[in-house]
Amino acid sequence: MFSPLKVTSCFSLLESTLRIKEYVQVAKKMGYQALALTDTNVMYGALAFYQECHRYGIKPILGLELEMDSVGNKRLLLLAKNKQGYQNLLELSSLKMIAKEETPTRELTVADIGGFLQGLAIVLLPDANREDGIFAGAQLMYARQILPDLQKITARAQLFLGIDERVHPDLLAEARTLSAQAEIKTVACSQVRYLKSTDYFSVEVLQAVKNDQKLTKEQLSKRAAGLDYLKTSAEYQRIYQANGLASEYAQTDKLIQDIELKLAFPPTQLPHFPVPNKQTATSYLRQQAEQGLARRLRQNAIANTESPAYQKRLEQELATIHRMGFDDYFLIVWEVTAFARQNQIMVGPGRGSAAGSLVAYALGITDVDPLRYHLLFERFLNEERAQMPDIDLDIPDMKRSLIIDHVHQMYGHDHVAQIITFGTFGVKQALRDVGRVMGMTNDELATWSKAVPVRNATDLQTAYQHSQALQNLVNATDKNKLMYTVAMMIEGLPRHYSTHAAGVILSDYPLTQSVPLQLGSDGILLTQYTKLGVEQVGLLKIDFLGLKNLSILDNALTLVKRNYQADFDLNMIDFNDEKTLDLFQAGATTGVFQFESNGIRSVLRQVHPTSFEDVVAVNALYRPGPMENIGEFVARKHRQKPITYPAPSLEAILRETYGIIVYQEQVMLVAATMGGFSLGQADILRRAMSKKNKDLIAQMKNQFIEGATKKGYSTTEAEHVYSYIEQFANYGFNKSHALAYSKMAFELAYIKAHFPQAFYASIMNTALGSGPKMREYVTAARKQRVPLHGPDINQSQMYFVIRNQQVYFGLGAIQGLRRDFITEIISQRKAGGKYRDFDDFFHRIDQNFQKVETITPLIYSGAFDSNKPLREKLLVRLQQLVDNSSIMIHDKSSPQAQRIDSQTLRPKERTDFQRLSLNEKLAKEQYYLGVYLSAHPVDEFKRLGLFYPLVSITELIVGQKQSVLLYVQQIKTILTKKGEKMAFLTASDSSGNISVTVFPNLFRRIGMNLQANQVYLIEGKAEQRYGLKLVANDIQLAANVVPQVYYLRLPADFSLQQRQYLFAKMKENRGKTPVIVVDQQSKRQQVLARKLWLNPSHLTQKALREILGETNVVLK
Repeated sequence: MFSPLKVTSCFSLLESTLRIKEYVQVAKKMGYQALALTDTNVMYGALAFYQECHRYGIKPILGLELEMDSVGNKRLLLLAKNKQGYQNLLELSSLKMIAKEETPTRELTVADIGGFLQGLAIVLLPDANREDGIFAGAQLMYARQILPDLQKITARAQLFLGIDERVHPDLLAEARTLSAQAEIKTVACSQVRYLKSTDYFSVEVLQAVKNDQKLTKEQLSKRAAGLDYLKTSAEYQRIYQANGLASEYAQTDKLIQDIELKLAFPPTQLPHFPVPNKQTATSYLRQQAEQGLARRLRQNAIANTESPAYQKRLEQELATIHRMGFDDYFLIVWEVTAFARQNQIMVGPGRGSAAGSLVAYALGITDVDPLRYHLLFERFLNEERAQMPDIDLDIPDMKRSLIIDHVHQMYGHDHVAQIITFGTFGVKQALRDVGRVMGMTNDELATWSKAVPVRNATDLQTAYQHSQALQNLVNATDKNKLMYTVAMMIEGLPRHYSTHAAGVILSDYPLTQSVPLQLGSDGILLTQYTKLGVEQVGLLKIDFLGLKNLSILDNALTLVKRNYQADFDLNMIDFNDEKTLDLFQAGATTGVFQFESNGIRSVLRQVHPTSFEDVVAVNALYRPGPMENIGEFVARKHRQKPITYPAPSLEAILRETYGIIVYQEQVMLVAATMGGFSLGQADILRRAMSKKNKDLIAQMKNQFIEGATKKGYSTTEAEHVYSYIEQFANYGFNKSHALAYSKMAFELAYIKAHFPQAFYASIMNTALGSGPKMREYVTAARKQRVPLHGPDINQSQMYFVIRNQQVYFGLGAIQGLRRDFITEIISQRKAGGKYRDFDDFFHRIDQNFQKVETITPLIYSGAFDSNKPLREKLLVRLQQLVDNSSIMIHDKSSPQAQRIDSQTLRPKERTDFQRLSLNEKLAKEQYYLGVYLSAHPVDEFKRLGLFYPLVSITELIVGQKQSVLLYVQQIKTILTKKGEKMAFLTASDSSGNISVTVFPNLFRRIGMNLQANQVYLIEGKAEQRYGLKLVANDIQLAANVVPQVYYLRLPADFSLQQRQYLFAKMKENRGKTPVIVVDQQSKRQQVLARKLWLNPSHLTQKALREILGETNVVLK
């Protein structure tokens, strides 16, 4: 039984192309009975490798190539012979990786590792920096140095000297001499880093990526075959025997025979919560839950008659939690949420099925009353589905680190860790990295990146099949073909590690007993196993998710209390508030969590929610699968179709969703109500249907029909209802989750409806640096008539604030403005009062910031506009002040220092400056703020909204024909496969950007007249295909759309008969010129419908004047 012992996988990052699954599969075909994995210092792939070996009936050998020094020359190969050896590998890998971060140059000693060597085979390796036989003695220097210390603390049978099949004769002689002197065995220790010899070039590429180097010309031209590939055991045997190493080969066989590693995978081991006053976890949980429920009932003014239902539910849940052994788990999560609230850290209302638990609600873990909304505890936890409960907590993303720090302090450094995750080579990353080390320029790499299609790019092969541009690039040169081939080789390999966005693990005992560790960010440990591995070894994982929208809600709430209502309480808002429902009905939910996309806003307008429950239903329906039921839901809600129920007894369950099963909980309730299932059994049925487990579905159908007939239903009725459940169950959504997240959405929408300034100030703070989002929010704010003010040198702070009921842009929203400069501006203003003018500002700021490039962004963004100076004038003045600043003395640290502030030293203001055009001014404004704030090029033509039903980009509804005014910035013309010209336009309005497709038929008609930097009226249909796009049906230059308008004034004494005659005459003279009627009788002005627009001929004008009088008809 032979196997190479020194096997480096792709988890020795950027050192190998060996993928674990592929390695084990290929080795199985080669006939291997045992396989080793010995990555350098880490055990990232150990668990996956162990399980993959068992899957194929191969003995797994888990090991580690431990670098004792900081540069990797002094190495030990450690192999786990049993469970104790595996435990010690966890300790040693953790020791090395933590030491590597804390003290990068530290060298490990035998004293450091001596306590963790039991159960290990220790193979001493030649020094890695010696390859030539003339240095044979030096290569074994470290082995000779460390051996005496190792022999003092280990058994002789544990120690080996490793020799590979290509050993130099001189080194072999030295090794055998050392072996004899120390009385230890030499073993065959072959290196494997890739599967095939031709893979070596890909490994060279990876190493070049790791070292940020370019490949040499020799490497590129030679592309040598490698020697460290996986051979069959028979090949290894022939090589070792031919090189006089038969005994080493045989010793390896014996060593492998002695290895017997069996790992157990226990259920999740819950830490014990530190309960006070000698209580048990059970009694303490009950105490907290009962007190919490009493608080909730008082807060919600629950009537005494309803209280028993709550008490009974609480008892049932506590009993189930205790029987399943989860008392400590609930207390652990409760303590975290209690800490958060005590420290003014908002916690989300719930996530997933946990919102169905009354205990969680009573403890303040969730914020949704499960009885009020008919949520089921059994969807979350039940004994018939004996699984670990999963309570995830949403935390404002800006405050998540505070929660992690608290847990770290509460449970101790060695008992808390975050979870590792790996970033892999994606399609573009693989091409970019391979191209870079092969010497390609940035422009060439950009060309490759653009050739990758936006869709159909899940992998390189698929991208190649769907992109002619990529095919052309690949086949252009041999070098390009090589680049593509290597990129395919490394695609999907781990490139780097990072920290899982949410997961934190807790343990009663030091974590190294279960999982290898390394040092993560902020001094907190990081597991070497990923989320799946951590769960497999039985560690408790809790997800603390940093949620941006919760930060928005938290900040908005602070602004409401600071600026409007100090005692405002989200717990007291009306969840059927009319003003808030109006927003949902209009689809005006830009910035509202879960309801932001164009698609769901369109559904909101269709559904027209009239209750919070309708909002929840839309949230649940707008997902792949359930979307199929939206049309039916809308039709039934608006009584366009009858509301029917599969059986009269199910009306109470399905009434809120108009007879349609929308939620998984409804499936469970139907099964319980009609089929006699317990809610635990009903949850099993729900899972079977969602996972399409046909056998279990058929089995439970018999149980359902039997239970229904016992309750008095006919077999026909039971079969009909079961079929109905099957039809919808696969699309049902978790009501607990939908309701909790809809609650958060409704709270945001409530603030948006009642305190819009607070809402927009908060949400715009999350869009700093994102032009598209900022444009979207600015448009929505303007539509809601929220007064916005650009950045102001005397009013703005770092972030968006409310001043005098206006939302002021934060200085942090200005592109390219240094944060330390912003701090200086604010501190000088605080110390010396408002800046009087531009000169005052310039002379008060620190000399380090008195530079043209530093101050220019403030000017272009309009930060000095409140004093009404021209921006172009300030640009000239800035240059004057900078040029003269050399004669100003700045030494704030010296008491003798003075600033020469004489008017004689201030340059006289120049008047010979060049005015900026409106487009130049706006272009700069958009560059620095991400938006056209003072105006937009389309604003000049907004009057067209009087005559056309115009919408903005963010108001486009997919599939509907609409008109929009767009400023076209770029035109890209291409040829179709038929050789016809078409174009893609990059365009914008004040709400955002969009791509407009102009197909050949339209392009033939208007293509010659299309020009960039012009405003067009475009009619077309919006499509949601990999982003919102507009397919144009018609395009007109905005300046030419309405050259003239008829103004018709109807005198106060204009009779009904005269009106009828006028409109008859107008129908005879129809045309394309809009008509505005000014009715002096009703004092109203109205734009007439297009069917009453007129032609501008002299005959038409004459006819109108004959009816209305000469002065009452104007065409201009």
